[in-house]
Amino acid sequence: MVTEDLGQKLVEARLITEQALQKALQQQKSSGGSVTASLVKIGALTEEQLLEFLSSHFRVKAVDLRHTEPDPTVVRLLPSELATKFLAVPLARSGRRLTVALAQPSNLFAL
Repeated sequence: MVTEDLGQKLVEARLITEQALQKALQQQKSSGGSVTASLVKIGALTEEQLLEFLSSHFRVKAVDLRHTEPDPTVVRLLPSELATKFLAVPLARSGRRLTVALAQPSNLFAL
């Protein structure tokens, strides 16, 4: 899903207005970053609202990394270059399954 589609989904969910989306798109063009980060920056919605929406939209569990301490032995399982590139934080391991928090759960290349 491209970021513009995600912005439109936020409008459809009535979490932001079309005007806020257009303002965020303009800010993204001038400053870079993501539309969702711009929406939070301009105050159109809070990080918590965005986190809740993304969790529901992508049908994944939301994790607030401000309140989660990753296990250092698990963190070492994902090379730092990949973690940085995909904004990923390994959280837990169960057998051969590694649970990873992603800043952009729509990024299929990260999976």
